[in-house]
Amino acid sequence: MRTKAHWDECKMLASYHAAQSLACQLRDNMKDYGHNLHGIKVLSKEEVDRRGGHADAQVVWQDGPFDWASNLAIHTISSVWAEAENEFTISFYDI
Repeated sequence: MRTKAHWDECKMLASYHAAQSLACQLRDNMKDYGHNLHGIKVLSKEEVDRRGGHADAQVVWQDGPFDWASNLAIHTISSVWAEAENEFTISFYDI
C-alpha cells in the first residue's frame, strides 16, 4: 500500500511533467481540428496504478485522429521514455 506522500512525490517526476507538456501540445493541435479538448487527460502514477498499469504517467484522449499516438513525434527530456500503448494512450517512464 502506497502512502499519499509517495503518490505526491510521483507528481514531481520528469515523466509526469513531460506528459503534461505533451497534453498541452495536443490541446493546441486539437483546436485546429475541432476535436474535444476536454477529452485529453494526464494520468498520474497513482491513477495509472489504479487502472492496472505500470507507467509513471500517461496521456489519454477520447477524441482525435485514430492513429495519433503512433504518429506523434514526442520530444521529451533525456531522462524520460515515452511510448504509445494504443491509439489513444501514450505512457511515460522515468529512466
